[in-house]
Amino acid sequence: MEPASMTSGAKVGGLELDEGIESLARKQAEWRRKSPREKAGVARTVLASLESLSWSDAKWNGTPWAEGQLVLEGYDAKANCRDSHAKAHAASQKMIFGLVIKRYLQKVIKELSEGGSGSERPAKKVGAYDVFPCDALTVPKVAGEAWCLPSSGSPEGRKTAPEGVCLVLGAGNQNFLSMIDVLDRLFMHDQVVILKHHPLRPFLFAPYASILRPLTDAGLVHQVQDQGVEFSQMICGHSLVDHIHVTGSGATHDAICKTLERAGRQSDVEITCELGCVTPWIVSNGSWTKKEIAFQSKTLAFSKKFGGGANCLSPQVLIVDNDWPQLGSFLDSLKGSLRSLPTPPAYYPGASKRLDALCSQYADSQVESVAGTPHPSTLSTSGTSTKPLLSVQLLDCGLHGDDGFNDAALKTEAFAPVLSIVRVKAGNDTRRFLRQAVNIANEECEGSLSCSVSCPGAVAEGSSFNDVLADLKFGSVGVNCSTTFGYVATTAGGGWGAYPGLYSKDDCGSGNGYIGNIGNRLGYAKTVVKSPSVNSFADISQVPPALISEILCSCFLSSGTLQGAGRAFSVLVKALVKAFAGLFSSSNASRGGYKRIE
Repeated sequence: MEPASMTSGAKVGGLELDEGIESLARKQAEWRRKSPREKAGVARTVLASLESLSWSDAKWNGTPWAEGQLVLEGYDAKANCRDSHAKAHAASQKMIFGLVIKRYLQKVIKELSEGGSGSERPAKKVGAYDVFPCDALTVPKVAGEAWCLPSSGSPEGRKTAPEGVCLVLGAGNQNFLSMIDVLDRLFMHDQVVILKHHPLRPFLFAPYASILRPLTDAGLVHQVQDQGVEFSQMICGHSLVDHIHVTGSGATHDAICKTLERAGRQSDVEITCELGCVTPWIVSNGSWTKKEIAFQSKTLAFSKKFGGGANCLSPQVLIVDNDWPQLGSFLDSLKGSLRSLPTPPAYYPGASKRLDALCSQYADSQVESVAGTPHPSTLSTSGTSTKPLLSVQLLDCGLHGDDGFNDAALKTEAFAPVLSIVRVKAGNDTRRFLRQAVNIANEECEGSLSCSVSCPGAVAEGSSFNDVLADLKFGSVGVNCSTTFGYVATTAGGGWGAYPGLYSKDDCGSGNGYIGNIGNRLGYAKTVVKSPSVNSFADISQVPPALISEILCSCFLSSGTLQGAGRAFSVLVKALVKAFAGLFSSSNASRGGYKRIE
C-alpha cells in the first residue's frame, strides 16, 4: 500500500493540497534541528530503498513505468518492449538512473557522517581559483575538479533553511534530474520538499514513490502530479512555499515570477534554477592525430544527437579556427559520425517548430542537412516512429567579425538537433584562437551552464591551458568530453548550475544557484572534467544489450558483493529460461526498422 500522500489517484487540489503542504511545513523546524549524522542515517534509509530495486519494475497505470519513457521518447512500447533495441534503451536508462542516485546518496552520507566543513586545502591554484580534486568518477580516465573563488563568500548550499516548504518543479528531459533536485534541497539545504512532476514524465511517480518512501513516511517529502497551469500557479503562490527550485526554461522562470508577483510574494520566495544554455563546443587547432579527430568528432556528434538535442548541455555552437589545416578533416569526420550514429526521435514538444524557426534565419546555402540512420526500434508495423525523425542541421554562421556573420544561433537555445559553426580567423595560432574562442563563448553565446573544449594532447598538457579553463565563465567545462560528466561530478564533489554572479530574477540567463558541492567548499564556482583526447572508456555512444545493463544494474545497485552476485545470477537464469522458451514458441514477432532519413 502506498501512503496516502503518495496516492496518484487522490485529489491534491484545494484543502487536501493545503493539508499536505501544512504537514510538510510542520516538519521543517524538526528537520533543521537534526544533526548531520542523524540526517546521514535518514539518507541511508533512502539508499537501502534504492538498493532494494523495488522501484525497477514499479507499475504506472498498470504497466512498468519504463514503458512510459519509451512511449514518450518514440521507442517501441506497443510490442510490450519485445524489440531488442527498445529493451536495451530502457535497461540502460534504468541503470544510469539508479547509479547516479546511488552515487549521490553515498557522497551525501559520507560528508554528513564526517561533518565536512569545507576546510580542506586546495590541490592547486589557478589565477583566483582554488582547485580541489573530486572523488573518482565512475568512468576511468575522466577526472573532475571543483574550482572555487574563496573571496566570493560562503557557499550558497549552507544558508539557514527558511521556515516554509521548498517546491521542486520537475524536469522534462531526464529521469534522475528531479530526484537529485529533491535530495539536494533536503540534505544539502535542510528543506522539506514538495515535488511537482513534469507533465511529460508522470510515469516517474511510481519509481519515485518506491525510492522516496522513507522520506514520505517521515513527512519530509511529498510528490504530486502536474494538473495544468492553474494548479501550478496555485502551488507556486502558496503562502507556505518560500523556495522554488526549477529545472526548465527561462520562460518557465519568468512565469513563476509573474505568479509570485500576482500573489504579492515576489520578495518572500527565493528561486533557484537551472535554465539551459546555448552550449558552445570549442575545437582547438594544433596538430591532431587521425584517432584524435575520429574520437572527438564522434563525441561531439553523439552529444548533439542524444535525446534529439533536448538536453540543456546539448552542443549548439561549434567554434573553430578557419585557418586550421585539419578543419576539413574534422568536419568531414563529424558529418560521418552524424550519419552513422543512430538518430533518436526528436520527442520533445515543439522540436520541429524550433528547428525550422532557427534555420529560417539562415540562407539556404548556409544550411546543410546531415541525414542519419534512425534508431532501429519501431512503434508500428510500418516501421515509423510516432515522434518526428529530424536530421541534424548544420548552420554556417560565417566568419566571425565579417559583415555577413549571422549570430542568430548563438542567441536562442533550440532544444533540437541543430549545430551552428562559427569560424574564427586565428592564423592557426593556438593561443590566439583559444583567446578569441573563449571570448565568443563568454560574451556572445546565451547562457553559462556548460561548455566543452576538444583539443589534442599537446594543447591540453600545455602550461597555459589552465588559464583558458579559468577564463571560461561556465558552471561546467568539459575537456575532451561532454559535460554530461560534469553533471555526474555532482556525485563526487562537483556541482551543476550556471556560473555564479551573472544573473538575477529580472535577467535569469542560465539560472541562479546550483546543486551539489556536497563537500561544502567555500566560494564554489564551477566544475571542470578532463579526459584524454582518445578515451574509449568515455565513449557513451554505444548502448549495451539489455541483458548487460540488467546485470550491471543488479551489481552496481546491490548493498554488497554477495547480493550483487546473486542478483546477477538470477538475471542470467531468467534470460536463459526465456531464451529456451522462445525456441519452442510457435511464432516469432517480426522485427521492424526505420527507413533511412532523407
